[in-house]
Amino acid sequence: MIAGAVLQLARRSASLSQEALAERLQVSLDTLQGWESGRRRLPATRVEALVDVRHELAAAGADHQAVAALEPALAADWLLGRTLEADGRPHPLAGLVTTRQVHDLLVWALTGRQPSWLPGGAGNGTGNGRPGLAAPERRAVFARLRDLAEGADGRRQDGAQLRRQAAFLAAYDPAADTAAWLAHLPAANARPGEWSPEWVAARSRAVTEAARGNPDLLRWFIDHRLAGNDQLERAQLAWNAAYYGELPGPQRSEAFMVGELPAWRGDRLLGWLAGRLDPACGYVDLIAHELWALLAGRHYLATEPAAAGLANRVEVLAAADVLSDRSRRELGEVAYLLRALNPKGDR
Repeated sequence: MIAGAVLQLARRSASLSQEALAERLQVSLDTLQGWESGRRRLPATRVEALVDVRHELAAAGADHQAVAALEPALAADWLLGRTLEADGRPHPLAGLVTTRQVHDLLVWALTGRQPSWLPGGAGNGTGNGRPGLAAPERRAVFARLRDLAEGADGRRQDGAQLRRQAAFLAAYDPAADTAAWLAHLPAANARPGEWSPEWVAARSRAVTEAARGNPDLLRWFIDHRLAGNDQLERAQLAWNAAYYGELPGPQRSEAFMVGELPAWRGDRLLGWLAGRLDPACGYVDLIAHELWALLAGRHYLATEPAAAGLANRVEVLAAADVLSDRSRRELGEVAYLLRALNPKGDR
């Protein structure tokens, strides 16, 4: 259903009717309508069909973000299907670290909040409406995510990973008892000064609390379990690099954060972080810290297109009354660096 909704957005961005796209793809109108409605699953078609769909949409001038989103949309559909149809196998979230795109598309299906990076998406509204996941199915997904989080063995790497990711998604449940349920989950006690699955889980819990309107735990985590520790700073940047698509291929375990990684440039990550410098973002303190850490180690990013106008936006945010003292100080250093290395970047 998510892939069908993305397909519809891409088709509309190219100003194509269903009939016109069906003709270009040489499929029946019913087939195309089935794909868009979720009645027919794109993964169930022949493999070449998806390649053909993406090619024809791109040739017709469709929004490139929507076309590229078809692949993560299929992954999001698969994750929802495996969540709703438990078959005795380990859940995929135990052996797959989701990316930002997959996460955003799952949230779209569960809450109706269309990703801001899709055409027509505002990031905080319903856009063109959520994919066709019915209310009972949404409730079933949230219930299953809670079960997964509660039943995961947090003493194992895969169990800790499953609990973290399931709880992070379950936190979007609008039910009145969600906050209480999160509070009763086993707490992750990260040891100071070292990376561990508990460290990842504690970070995730802090981000979840901040996104729900309580930034205190996240600010404590940044001050006491992240800032100033070179290994943890590198691990956090590595996680962001994977989450925002800097690293090739899927990551199966969160242990990649402290493993040998291929070289990554950081321009894509810079663009995503710059787009999250929003006072309304509950975890904006972490965004500010990561932007500071990224530019501190990669000065060359100050001249990238994504850095254009960034110094002005950083200074505006730093003046807002929503940040910790650390965040304001670090954003001041970011603005100074940007203006020193790219004095023409704000034109």
